[in-house]
Amino acid sequence: MLRGIGVLAGMCAVVTSLFPISAGASDGSSCRDVRFEARLARALPVSVYGRYCRPAGATARTPLQVLVPGATYNHSYWDYPRHRYSYTAHATESGFATLAIDRLGSGRSSRPPSVLLTAAGQAEVVHQVIQQAIAGRVPGVRHERVALVGHSLGSAIATVEAATYRDVDAVVLTGVTHGIDLGATADTFLRHMHPALVDPAMRTLDPGYVTTRPGYRSGLFLSDAGGPGAAELDERTRDVVSATEVPDAIAVLTAPVSRRISVPVLLAVGDRDKLFCGPMSAGRCATAATLRAAEGPDYAELETFVLPGAGHSLNLMPRAARYMTAVQRWLHARLG
Repeated sequence: MLRGIGVLAGMCAVVTSLFPISAGASDGSSCRDVRFEARLARALPVSVYGRYCRPAGATARTPLQVLVPGATYNHSYWDYPRHRYSYTAHATESGFATLAIDRLGSGRSSRPPSVLLTAAGQAEVVHQVIQQAIAGRVPGVRHERVALVGHSLGSAIATVEAATYRDVDAVVLTGVTHGIDLGATADTFLRHMHPALVDPAMRTLDPGYVTTRPGYRSGLFLSDAGGPGAAELDERTRDVVSATEVPDAIAVLTAPVSRRISVPVLLAVGDRDKLFCGPMSAGRCATAATLRAAEGPDYAELETFVLPGAGHSLNLMPRAARYMTAVQRWLHARLG
């Protein structure tokens, strides 16, 4: 798993901490902002922002979860201010360290020309981040075991990363299936999204970056089933995605890329996910068993979890803690 660290060091991809470690929850966990220097397409220098959190007493044996958000989300998806919606809090309370990153083009990471961004390119940069984390360039501690966790587009990126570079020990994919509803996806872009530059807060971005139109997220991503205050949180933290990332991600989900992942995979979805569990999915998301039957042939080793009554963005569901707990238990069983 340490393969390639020397090469990465040679290209001077180093991590720089931005702020001192801040106190976390009452369990003694702590968090800090970090930044990774990498290269997009092996040429363009880019900077990746991450929020690194670790439990009290973390050592090299503490497993690290690298968290990749979906389209129009950023690192905040993993750590909303309300504990019930914070995946990071559940993970650190379970003894894991976490690194929630901003995809290139979103949040505090570099915003290269949108046309340069693809799911494969994002995966290559995530790989560089993972290698730096393994080498101990995340402040404070090395991490010998790494799990890669994605949501939606982040799951497609995680699939490419794990299948291509094979440098993680387990993969968790959320808000995604191979039963993507292409009609619903096309409708999302035609009716629910617009160029980010027409948004007063995003006018400096080039025309290839898009975001959701105001007021559409609850129906689209939460299936109008979000928990208390979820719709407001989702709207307030919305971000952008490059239009060139999405076709690339769809290709990943309609090709046998995931079959090349050699480590255990957990696939978690909500049964009301409009993008991946709609009418065109042929009932694959009804139960964990039906999901396993439909998706099993596309993975070497797969377990599944379905959160009843939940939409696309699992972290904002009323019973999000149920799925978060299931993920931590699964990872403990795989990583120790």
